[in-house]
Amino acid sequence: MQCTEGVHVAACKMFLNVPKYACNNSVVGDLARSMYVYSCKRCIKYWIRITRMPNTRLVKKWYVMMKLYDNNGHTNWATFVRKHLYENGFGYVWELQNV
Repeated sequence: MQCTEGVHVAACKMFLNVPKYACNNSVVGDLARSMYVYSCKRCIKYWIRITRMPNTRLVKKWYVMMKLYDNNGHTNWATFVRKHLYENGFGYVWELQNV
């Protein structure tokens, strides 16, 4: 996946005729590629990392608390992750809390 993204960014730079050292985010933004997708992807990857942590880690304890608040109807970071997983057909991953 990273290789494909790298080729795509390189092609975008060639299309815009900017140096290869130009900021990737600027190039992608100029071509109206959504940075929203990147931020969602990073959040989901971080969520996966948290779910694999041992229960003794402070971040994992924080996540369990956020998930509990989400179950009680409060909106937080865990709500964002849950909604995006369900919207993209991965609701079962949220239910299992495992990938």
